[in-house]
Amino acid sequence: MGHYLTVALRVMARHKLYAALNVLGLGIGLAAAILILLFVRHETSFDAFFPSADRIYQIDTEVHDLGQAPRRIAKTGRAIGPAFAQDRPAVEAITRMTGERVAVRQGDRLFQEIVNVVDADFLAVFPRVVLAGDAGTALADPAAIVLTREGARRYFGDWPALGQILAVDGHALTVRAVVADLPENTHFRPSLMMVPTNSIILPTPEPEGDWFGLSWRTYIRLAPGANAAAVERDLAAWHRRAAPDAQTPQGPLRLAELYAPHLRPLRAIHTDPIEDDAKPGTAAGTLSLLSLVAVLILGVAAINFTNLATARASLRAREVGVRKTVGASRGRLMVQFMGEALLLTLIGMVLAVALAEVALPFYSRLVATPLRLDYGDPALMGLLAGMGLLTGIASGAYPAFVLSGVAPIPALRGATAASGAGRLRTLLVVFQFAVSIGLLAAAAVVHSQYLYAQHKPLGFQRDNMVMVDIDDTLGAPGKWAGFMDMLRRSPGIADVAASTIYLGSPNEGDDELVRRPGDAAPVTMRGEGVSFGYIQTMGLRLIAGRTFDPDRPADKVHRPEWMLVGKPPPPGVTSLELPAAVVLNRSGVRRLGFASPDAAIGQVVLKTVGSVGSALTIRGTVIGVVEDFHFRSIHRPVSPAIFHVGDGFDVLMVRLKAGEMVAGLAAIDRIWATLVPGQPIRRWFLADRYQHLYDQERRTGGIFALFSGLAVFIACLGLYGLVSFTAERRTKEIGIRKIMGATLPQLLRLLLWQFFKPVGLACLIAWPVTWWALRRWLDGYAYRIAIDPLWFLAAGALSLALAWVTVAGQLARLARERPVRALRSE
Repeated sequence: MGHYLTVALRVMARHKLYAALNVLGLGIGLAAAILILLFVRHETSFDAFFPSADRIYQIDTEVHDLGQAPRRIAKTGRAIGPAFAQDRPAVEAITRMTGERVAVRQGDRLFQEIVNVVDADFLAVFPRVVLAGDAGTALADPAAIVLTREGARRYFGDWPALGQILAVDGHALTVRAVVADLPENTHFRPSLMMVPTNSIILPTPEPEGDWFGLSWRTYIRLAPGANAAAVERDLAAWHRRAAPDAQTPQGPLRLAELYAPHLRPLRAIHTDPIEDDAKPGTAAGTLSLLSLVAVLILGVAAINFTNLATARASLRAREVGVRKTVGASRGRLMVQFMGEALLLTLIGMVLAVALAEVALPFYSRLVATPLRLDYGDPALMGLLAGMGLLTGIASGAYPAFVLSGVAPIPALRGATAASGAGRLRTLLVVFQFAVSIGLLAAAAVVHSQYLYAQHKPLGFQRDNMVMVDIDDTLGAPGKWAGFMDMLRRSPGIADVAASTIYLGSPNEGDDELVRRPGDAAPVTMRGEGVSFGYIQTMGLRLIAGRTFDPDRPADKVHRPEWMLVGKPPPPGVTSLELPAAVVLNRSGVRRLGFASPDAAIGQVVLKTVGSVGSALTIRGTVIGVVEDFHFRSIHRPVSPAIFHVGDGFDVLMVRLKAGEMVAGLAAIDRIWATLVPGQPIRRWFLADRYQHLYDQERRTGGIFALFSGLAVFIACLGLYGLVSFTAERRTKEIGIRKIMGATLPQLLRLLLWQFFKPVGLACLIAWPVTWWALRRWLDGYAYRIAIDPLWFLAAGALSLALAWVTVAGQLARLARERPVRALRSE
């Protein structure tokens, strides 16, 4: 073994450039693979730490009949879980969670927090280490609250939190337990938990028997041995059979046909992102693609080793011949060459770890995920060792077989290792550049789609627009009006409007049932209650009719007093039909079957509002039609929508005057502090919210750009090494050509031409494969760019230019050599 190591070190010392190129290529390739491995491993580790994680499933809801592809929502109605779990041995436990941002006061300090309302057995399904108190009994007490360690420190610092009082939404709750924090790699992180109670206004006013108010995250834990597919089939059949109908003024409606529950494995939640997830995830397809990129980059690095080894085989041929002559077996030679490959890979792995450590801070910001190399993690260390070993074997396998197979006598006469080695090198170079060209083209397309999403006209004016959350403070009927009036009179404010929907939010909003009189069945549309002036403030384009007019009282829905204050209807009132004006978007016009926007003006539509299944109907007269605008990202088509002027809102849209942003924001904060003293304001820029919708595209584009650049660099390293082989083989030929009168430009064209052919062949392979893959990726967008052939031509041209730049200097030096030296070289 010591002899093999000595020979390997001597070979590396004698051929320093060869060793340096191999180590650098392997190091960069392994570093890229390590970075990708860390990200993929982190994303696939979510929720795995929970006991029985493989038996826990989330029930989500598939919503149909939006005039487009079905969409999945990560929530259910409040009744779904308990009703299904009843008398089913396959379901071992069921728990639910919902949440709302409320004001939490501790002493004289005020916080805006998400309060998680959970079932009493929530910590039995998702157990945490109890640090203080009794979490089991705490979640059975309506006057108690459970904190995580992070929450306890936020409210009480180093003081013991147990027994302390927190004022939640103005109601005093006692801290009865403190539990350990959840790790970062979980799809939810509640820091403040309580059970439902009538003493606090719940974020979901739906009763316990509500089936279709999609506000609760519902989880079930299956019994050991239960078949998840069979349980999901049972869930679907039970839901179709047991779900109640909606009692509309037009008669019962089968809502089970519009809403279908499904099971989603707990460990797949983060890699199967759907609408209204608690935390954005990374799709499994994206992770698979990144894993493929890692394999391809390692392949490019291993190919460098193979190419350089076979290219310099003639220098080792005599060594092999001498060794065989004195009795060395082929097996011993294979061990020698494989050992050299593994040694270089080991050095490359050390370099890779160092490069990964240096790049991790930047890379973590790029992928928006805190990543680190944990040397105390046996699984991670095993993965790195296995990756290095496989790379070393893949790099050294072909050279070991080829070089060890050289016959002694031809080797001593100066024969090369194998007649087909040149063709193999050409094929491997083609593969390297096909990978590089494909990754460059993919990076260009992904980045272009991201820019398109960022700059595509959304159908409204998002610049200088500030959103203010008023749901829990000023959103009730009448309370928002004073706020809006004061804002309109303030400096820096151009206009103000209110709405029930957060533009740019991950979810589409409320589904409402709309039909034309005489239609047999309603259609599902996105419903939005707005204030007067909404269309003008948002800058929507009116394409037919008129907007809502505050001088026309009939434009507004006038709800009875008992409904405004939340009281039950008077005896005998089972349904209610209220007249009002409505505005449709263009998609809504098509969805309702009107021939054109102008044809819809003056027509009557019946709209069921409130929670799905309510008996309240608006008899709306269509007064206007606006052009479609994007409620959220461009992944999905614009939904058909219907708007009416309502009473209670969730958010204000405040348009600031151009150039007066500071004055406008100060006015918002000042008026808020006057109307809601001691309540922190929650506001944000609408443009920022829309930008966050494309964080995944930004990350993916950045990752592709980074690793495609590394792939090209590694390929050029290998190409540079091959130039030495070209120089060695063609020195005498170049000398003769110069004697015969060849000029320097002619010689450069001759030498560079041999590197044009493999890059050109790589283009022919990479272009169709990459086009097909990108076409499928873009199919995930309802609105997408057209794939421009120029991106593929540019990727090929860039790869060719980099290849020529890499080799031009050394080839120019070779072409300038005096002919007499070239003729003496052999």
